[in-house]
Amino acid sequence: MIPIGSITTGATVLSGLLSPLASTSQLEEAVESGSAELSTASESSSSTTTGATAALRSILASYDVTDITPRQFSAMLAELRDSGAMSDEELSELGQILVDLDAENVDPDESLDLVQFYSDRLEDLQEQLGDTEAEDQTASGVASSLAAAESRLSWVTKFAVMHSAPDAVGMDLLT
Repeated sequence: MIPIGSITTGATVLSGLLSPLASTSQLEEAVESGSAELSTASESSSSTTTGATAALRSILASYDVTDITPRQFSAMLAELRDSGAMSDEELSELGQILVDLDAENVDPDESLDLVQFYSDRLEDLQEQLGDTEAEDQTASGVASSLAAAESRLSWVTKFAVMHSAPDAVGMDLLT
């Protein structure tokens, strides 16, 4: 299992899969220098994006988040970090899933369905939010937890889809 601290020292960007990897200033320079340089920058960005997408698909094909242990999830995060398929920020956010599992005292070798785990968690938090709306401070904390759980559910749902159909998944899934 990788330490939570090392999750935050990860790689490059999953969100970069959704947009060109070249910076705005690099693209502007290419435009100013002529269409040949723009074409080269575009090809480079495309090949980097294709490589990151291939790495992401390959890794997620090996891990089923609907039947995974915390130890396996940690190994998946380490592979994603090492491949450069995800940013430090994204890895940090995903690392919070391990924190949530630890807080629920899930054994590192206990298999669970993360999609169901977060679906159940959302239901519980929505009930809590309804019960605490009169108390502003408590409701604010529950709303924050609810937003975090929704984000994590979104990630694990995307991962589940990518695992079940790695070749059929397009770029739109990651948005």
